[in-house]
Amino acid sequence: MLLVDALYLNSPGGIALLKYLNEKLAQPEISAFFLLDKRTEQNLSTCFTQKKTFLESTIKNRNQFYRQHKNDFSRVLCFSNIPPPIPLSVPVYTLFHNVLLLQDCRFYSIKSRILLYLKRQFIFYHRNNSNTWIVQTRFVKKLLTMKLAIREQNIEVLPFFSISNKMVPFTCAKKHESFIYPSTGVVHKNHLILLKAWELLHKEGYDFELHLTIANTDWKLIRLIAILKSKGLKIINHGIIGKSELLALYQVTEYLVYPSLNESFGLPLIEAIQQNCKVIAADLPYYEDTIIPTSKFNPYQPGSLKNAIIEATSPKNKEKKSLIITENKIDLLIELLNTPGCA
Repeated sequence: MLLVDALYLNSPGGIALLKYLNEKLAQPEISAFFLLDKRTEQNLSTCFTQKKTFLESTIKNRNQFYRQHKNDFSRVLCFSNIPPPIPLSVPVYTLFHNVLLLQDCRFYSIKSRILLYLKRQFIFYHRNNSNTWIVQTRFVKKLLTMKLAIREQNIEVLPFFSISNKMVPFTCAKKHESFIYPSTGVVHKNHLILLKAWELLHKEGYDFELHLTIANTDWKLIRLIAILKSKGLKIINHGIIGKSELLALYQVTEYLVYPSLNESFGLPLIEAIQQNCKVIAADLPYYEDTIIPTSKFNPYQPGSLKNAIIEATSPKNKEKKSLIITENKIDLLIELLNTPGCA
């Protein structure tokens, strides 16, 4: 039986990938057990039909689970960056997808940076408990070798993502010169630069519409958005929305603008292009294995983003599409996980 350990997984992007993996593992010949974060129980309890248990995501609970069940599984997939707390006698795979743990996070508070450093040291200490590390891009593979001293031959680059062939019905075409940035309000998502760029555009006479998905609990950003709207900027915050609502928004907006400073994969980049959006992306290495954007910009300078948007919407670039260049390797991942004794 395969153990999928997602005890520390609670992010929207990670949960979307976990759901997709669950769908692919739902085969008669594959027996799987899911260890899940108690905070996700309401979201995941009905869609996960295989064996599962929800626990409080503490080090103590995880240690106890592994010590009690170390002989119950033939292979293990740690889905959320951290190898098992104890050595196991079966193949262990660790999916690493949190680059914040490996990169300079100067935009975070001192307390947050200390916590990230301690988590990285914890992973480093347990790194030999994983036989194979799985990442989505060569960029993350490079970070693992540099920051955690993991040998290249122990890292597999296996990008996987849901391919959406299903178009959500809608009654109107894409709105001319409309933009979307679907993201939570965490600091590295870089909303402040985006909103500053929108203010600069407005001052120069550009009246572009921007769609956001900021939770009402992110009161600083909500307050800033309200101030900008009072000045006449067209900013529409939809709050937290579901997948079908997001797909519908992609279909009626012309551009995805993506100022994020850190990503392990950047799933919205792929989802937006699947729905025929053009992408204006931060000029950072995380997307280079994934897409070719329509335009790019310096994510630390609102003026650079402003200029990239003006360039992308100019008549000479109106037909310049964005392209997906990565390949979905979910079948190779499933094959790897379903091969007993290999790691």
